[in-house]
Amino acid sequence: MNICCENHVPCCPSGWFKTNFSKYTVTNYPRPGINNSLGAEIVGAAIGGNNFRTYMQAPLLSKLEVGKKYVFTLFVKPDQFILDELGVYFSDTLVVTFSNSLLAVPYQLKLQSSKTFVGKKNKWQQISATYTATGTEQFLIIGNFKPDSMLHWKRIDKRPEVCTYMLDDISLTAVDPEAAYDTKALNELYNGETRRHYLHKRCDGSINLFPQLLVDSSEQNMEVPDSFLSDKPIVLRNVFFDFDRTELLPKSFVELNKLVNYLKAHPDCTILISGHTDSMGSDAYNARLSAGRARSVGMYLTEQGILPYRIRTEGKGSSEPVADNSTESGREQNRRVEFIIFE
Repeated sequence: MNICCENHVPCCPSGWFKTNFSKYTVTNYPRPGINNSLGAEIVGAAIGGNNFRTYMQAPLLSKLEVGKKYVFTLFVKPDQFILDELGVYFSDTLVVTFSNSLLAVPYQLKLQSSKTFVGKKNKWQQISATYTATGTEQFLIIGNFKPDSMLHWKRIDKRPEVCTYMLDDISLTAVDPEAAYDTKALNELYNGETRRHYLHKRCDGSINLFPQLLVDSSEQNMEVPDSFLSDKPIVLRNVFFDFDRTELLPKSFVELNKLVNYLKAHPDCTILISGHTDSMGSDAYNARLSAGRARSVGMYLTEQGILPYRIRTEGKGSSEPVADNSTESGREQNRRVEFIIFE
């Protein structure tokens, strides 16, 4: 298997997490699944709900080989409504959104049952589809990617009009034996450093939903400073965003996890996170961009278990440069996220 799944044991799949982090997100996770395990729930649609959706995603444990075929399999159980299809999107990057809107992406797999609709009332149903790898896949996302205008659905319950699906026992396996994975290495990833699985008795419904991404051991073992306390702001050196975007890139998480660990070890401390830009663009634009990036860092800390009341964020725009904005080198230094920790 190439993704984090239940594997027929009672566990909590911390390698699965949602794409949506809006305050309105109603994804329930984890919930009882099959085989005495825990599964996840997504919102496939809300009839008349303006493309309301939630999704679940997970990183792949092993690289897929270009041109090789793989079988994706999962069990689903619908509630209230059934849809004509669900989908799987293979992505080369982590997807994080701060809304519950339709994720409009060119998803590669359509999950359909042998009948017109996906799933049976009050029953688990297995669904599978074959995928040909491109070799760039790093994550997969499961949900309904069709807009409401193209959606076909059927009521199976008289309760409020929200279509949800339970997902469980998910796997991605190679069809070609030559594309099989290194079992020993895969087991080390599956049960070792990534800490993807936790015993059922330790799950309390508030499990951290961000992934423990696969990183080099040298990165995982980076030392956390004895103290982040300083009279001056500290720059987060390895926090990255795409151009003109506020979403964190996955390679930022190694650095941020050091900050998470420090805050967990010092529960009486609070943190102020400040976003900064260069002088390119209007003041209003820079203020929005810097505030959004600071909020993304704060949201990551919250999802890692740091209580929201300990976190403040602000956007400074280009008002506090640390270098000359007339040079590219100076502008690069000015585009930054800083923090101050208070006792």
